[in-house]
Amino acid sequence: NPGTDVLDDPVDGEGETPVTEPWELGGEYPDDTTRSLFDAVEGAEYDTLTALLKAHPDKLWEVDSQNHTLVLVAVLRNRVRAVQILLAAARDSGQDYAEWLNKRNDNNYSVFLGAASHGLALVLEELIQEPLVDVGIAENDIPIKIAVLQNYPDAVAVMAKHPKVNVNADVQGHSLLSFSLLMKKAPMVKVLLECDRVVVSDHVQLTEERFSPSLGVACTQGLTEVVRLMLAKGVDATATDSDKDTPLHLACYGKDTEIVQMLTAHPGVDKEALNNLGTTPLGVAILNGSRTNIKTMLECGA
Repeated sequence: NPGTDVLDDPVDGEGETPVTEPWELGGEYPDDTTRSLFDAVEGAEYDTLTALLKAHPDKLWEVDSQNHTLVLVAVLRNRVRAVQILLAAARDSGQDYAEWLNKRNDNNYSVFLGAASHGLALVLEELIQEPLVDVGIAENDIPIKIAVLQNYPDAVAVMAKHPKVNVNADVQGHSLLSFSLLMKKAPMVKVLLECDRVVVSDHVQLTEERFSPSLGVACTQGLTEVVRLMLAKGVDATATDSDKDTPLHLACYGKDTEIVQMLTAHPGVDKEALNNLGTTPLGVAILNGSRTNIKTMLECGA
């Protein structure tokens, strides 16, 4: 599974899971030494890799016929230890290695984009500590967008730590958080909410004419733990949607009584609020025939 990180053995790489690409890695090499270096990365032969780099430090910068650098191959093959070895060698070289680190292959993959595209959180942990890595600014925030679209919450959690990663990037007309809410990706939503830089919108566009606050979307989707986290973060529990439904109204349309209980117990929530049809949350619960929601609303004094 290319989106699954595994623990990396610091000596022989046992347990690393290679990433399967739509193209074959490797091609023609400028010389046998370069081929041996690429083979060492591919085969997770870290002692060999270290020895070759020590004997031939200039070969660190070589590329194959598809413009793969050694570090990009290490990323695409999920060789965490190889990434560590290669970055350390680049730092120790005394050279400006920014171009090498961010070089694109013939498929336009950079190291950061490659790691993000496959949800390789352990590789990303290494890369975000590297000050010269392009975290996606030059790629219009594509790395974190792809990680969200492909549902790699662990990878997004790592990227969100970096101050230059745009955690409010636009994807398909929505912010990353709003998109994840609409797609019912609860683990992704929780990861994004844990980042203080994420903006929680009171206006998530549902259609051309209809919108809802983020908390309202979470209530509609029945995302109980997300609602709990949003309330704990101080998200406005009274914001209304385009029909003037409050989050409590929207919760009463559904069947998740726990969400209704959380909202009725939350300070400032108006249990008698009226939507555009003049209906209270209790009225919504009655219209939808949810006995447990009706009971919860009556018990709280509605």
